[in-house]
Amino acid sequence: MAKWGIDISSWQKGINLSAAKNEGVQFAILRAGFSTTKDKQFETFYSQCKSLGIPVGAYLYSYATTVAQAQAEARALLSFLKGKQFEYPICLDMEDKCQKRLSKDTNDAMIRAFGEIIESAGYWFSVYTNVDFYNNYCHGKTLNAKYDWWMARWSSVAYTGYNCGMTQFGGETNYIRSHTVAGRTVDQNYAYYDYPALMKQHGLNGYSKTGGNTSTPSTPTNTKSVETLAHEVINGSWGNGEDRKNRLTSAGYDYSAVQNRVNEILGSKSQSSAEYYTVKRGDCLWNIAAKYYGNGNMYTTIKKLNGLTSDTIYAGQKLRVK
Repeated sequence: MAKWGIDISSWQKGINLSAAKNEGVQFAILRAGFSTTKDKQFETFYSQCKSLGIPVGAYLYSYATTVAQAQAEARALLSFLKGKQFEYPICLDMEDKCQKRLSKDTNDAMIRAFGEIIESAGYWFSVYTNVDFYNNYCHGKTLNAKYDWWMARWSSVAYTGYNCGMTQFGGETNYIRSHTVAGRTVDQNYAYYDYPALMKQHGLNGYSKTGGNTSTPSTPTNTKSVETLAHEVINGSWGNGEDRKNRLTSAGYDYSAVQNRVNEILGSKSQSSAEYYTVKRGDCLWNIAAKYYGNGNMYTTIKKLNGLTSDTIYAGQKLRVK
């Protein structure tokens, strides 16, 4: 089940985080700084979140245009993080127009240099970009094979084709939820990994290791539920036959459990246990899938169940969801 969170900076000075928690916010990603300057609200937000029991991560907005500058920013970020614990990733925000004038190779090199410093210090490193930057201003797919990603895309359309631990789905423009939290306009996110457990398991972000794998992976494995995997298999994401078995096993999943669930789902479709949902005004396939499957990316399953060829739905439409 995805968790709902916000990311905040000095632009949200004075936001009532207690009210945000009461509205259902489950985590917050705090801007620690920009370039080599600390965000003026970072310490305040960190203390407030800790006292309220809101798990936190942090990010730095980068203005770097050279590897040396990226390294300087990473070292500055480490100084901001010192003595603190974070349940969510430490992120590099790459989106500035100064970086769009650079080559993909230069941006790649800066991301790698920044990430090496952060990971070497014992933190879980993640990269924040929007889809445009990922596709056109760095070799996103190659980097994403090594690094966890926090992807921004303000849309009701599901994210597909990206390995994202977190997605930013809206801010001032929001097609999924209200654009305000605790009365303030704020960027909003979904987290798909159990980051707090992963930090403690691997001894990262200021936590002591609690056992398990002694490696420090940049991207997690064995984090998806059997239910999610089963629907991914049905959608063709894991191949067929022996190839499917090998891929699931290599990724650290229980092939038998997943395949058994696939068989159950496919078997139930021939029975009379179908479940339906009537579309309401403001609904989109992504949030309906998130409601019934715990993962908006499963919207393709709903499309297949209903023979839909586009993502367009309308109020009053009856959709099969199971």
